Amino acid sequence: MGRRDSILRIALELAGTQHGVAARHQLIARGVPPRTIASAVDRARLFTIYPGVYLVGRPQLSEQALLVASLLAAGEGSALDGRTAAAIWGFHRHRNPVEVSNPGVVKNRRALIRIEGESWWPYLLAHQSDPRSEGEVTFKRGIALTTPARTLQDCAARLGKQQFRRAFMEADRLELLDDRALAASASRSQGRKGGGLFKAMVYRRIPNIKEARSILEGLVLDLVETNQVPAPEINRKTHQYRPDFRWQDQGVLVEADGYEFHRGKEAFENDTLRQNRLRAEGWQVLRFTWRMVTEDPEEVASTIRMAIGETTSRNPK
Repeated sequence: MGRRDSILRIALELAGTQHGVAARHQLIARGVPPRTIASAVDRARLFTIYPGVYLVGRPQLSEQALLVASLLAAGEGSALDGRTAAAIWGFHRHRNPVEVSNPGVVKNRRALIRIEGESWWPYLLAHQSDPRSEGEVTFKRGIALTTPARTLQDCAARLGKQQFRRAFMEADRLELLDDRALAASASRSQGRKGGGLFKAMVYRRIPNIKEARSILEGLVLDLVETNQVPAPEINRKTHQYRPDFRWQDQGVLVEADGYEFHRGKEAFENDTLRQNRLRAEGWQVLRFTWRMVTEDPEEVASTIRMAIGETTSRNPK
């Protein structure tokens, strides 16, 4: 095996554990001379993502490879945080820029390769992290990122109020939040940007949000609690159906219709049949869309309150 093949083998072995990515300092630590690395770049065996960070073998950048490359570019001790970490945990949608923090001084960089199949150029938004306590960084799929509690604490400073509240409730619904970690983060949030908003959400968590099947259902629970509407039963079977919310004694059901609602004629007809049967059994059925819940929550709460108040106590058969 020639020297060039040996160097490529070293790079491939390293990249095999890092989603196809290798860093210059890692190759040098394994005995590859700097001049040889430059030659490999010139010969299109290493493809530069950020200065000193490469794709090995082919210039096909995946999202996972971009995340690893961003951590390597930011330096030792880096972790994905903020909106990027929230997206990985699954409680906020975000793709660009890639947010990375490091205890030292770091630089923002534009990636030199686009994600395969995308037209936009990734951007590394790096910043010096606030002090982290032990245990606030963990690993998911081999990638360093902040824990859900710390991620939310950082997001409180970077998201709008409504976006943050939705992210917090979704993290809670997905059962990602640890009571002790949240309390510890809240105690350290004093004086930080977004600290008041973060603490407010920690201390007014919705007890039964884990029963919700979607963030939209979580938002309905939030507006119910905020507007002091009596708490409903959630996703409890009512004969052959399972409505989103039920006020049993008042005979009121509420359905929250997300973006996927009414896709196709068959779905529409099935839903109409379901609603007609529930009404025939004596239930009052209210439906609210995503737009209604997010843009006019007070009106939604008022409508539910009126329905509950105007319906005499009964138990539909």
